[in-house]
Amino acid sequence: MGSPKAKLALERLGQDIRNARLRRRITVADLALRSGTSPSSIARLEQGDPSVAIGTHADVLVVLGLLGRLSDLIDIRKDDLGLALTVVQGPRRGRSFATRLKIRRLRLRKTRIGGISHTLTGSPSDVKFCRSGCAWRRPDIGGPVAFPPYRAPPILDLRL
Repeated sequence: MGSPKAKLALERLGQDIRNARLRRRITVADLALRSGTSPSSIARLEQGDPSVAIGTHADVLVVLGLLGRLSDLIDIRKDDLGLALTVVQGPRRGRSFATRLKIRRLRLRKTRIGGISHTLTGSPSDVKFCRSGCAWRRPDIGGPVAFPPYRAPPILDLRL
């Protein structure tokens, strides 16, 4: 783990879990058995090892009766910065870049006619063509890039 702050936070979490275990008079072996993990994983968890899975943390917190505190880790009601940014920027639909790209490709496929996108309307001076036959609008006007359907290259007979 690269961040020293994260390492310190995990060490503190491990110490808190260790203190809770000792207050309840539970041995490492008993905690491991009840949480369904190995004693070495419990020892690594208490040392703040970042490679211990979050599921192991959750299982240990269930055994200790502290699972409610897990949901408090990132409670959005206590995220002051996130709330302030939401107010300033407003709500957004959560579409990933891949989803937006997929939708854009589907729209482009639906509008293709004869190798040139049907969305390329306007005066002929707005539309430019390249050698391979693709068409696009001038950059100052904008618009989607459209490519012609794939054409297989001609088969060359190289026999002598």
